[in-house]
Amino acid sequence: MEEKKLGLRNVISVSVGLVIATSCLVSLGQGAGTIGVVFIFAMVIACLLNMTTIASLSELNALMPNTTGGLAQYTLASMGPFPTMISMVGGYLLCNVLSSGVEASIFAYAMEQTFHLPIPRLAYTIIMSVILMIANLKGVDMFAKIQDWVAYLLVGSMALMGLIGALGLGTGTEVNQLYVMASDFSSIISMTAVAF
Repeated sequence: MEEKKLGLRNVISVSVGLVIATSCLVSLGQGAGTIGVVFIFAMVIACLLNMTTIASLSELNALMPNTTGGLAQYTLASMGPFPTMISMVGGYLLCNVLSSGVEASIFAYAMEQTFHLPIPRLAYTIIMSVILMIANLKGVDMFAKIQDWVAYLLVGSMALMGLIGALGLGTGTEVNQLYVMASDFSSIISMTAVAF
């Protein structure tokens, strides 16, 4: 029997890190800031759409139990090898390649605006790429340790910012905003894409 590489704590840290570190929280904050508390209805609609996706994937899994799951297996069974290759390259590879550049530039911009050091943005991107490459070459154990620390720091910083905001300890200007800025159905439906 193989020795397990990731424990429950590591898997939870990875999932928390994926939710917090990706644009999920940013887009949810933007949606709530755009139309107010009624953004919850857009989130409920997005949740229902995700649940129908889960139901269709589970039905596909019941119809084809011998496949390992995933979009590639279902596309291969229904359309053949060539459309599967096209959908995988177009759906995963291109999206990951294009989004990586955007994420690297956002990281470099945030570092430049936070620390105000005379370091060019490209240097921040290269430094982070080298750190990630070394961590990946060290194996899953090193990645799990880094991900644990990152998840703890992210959750801790969010809790600290929440306490600062709740106790009114911040030094910024308080923004007074209406709880509901748009209550019509078309505004809620248009924000469903942001709620994904």
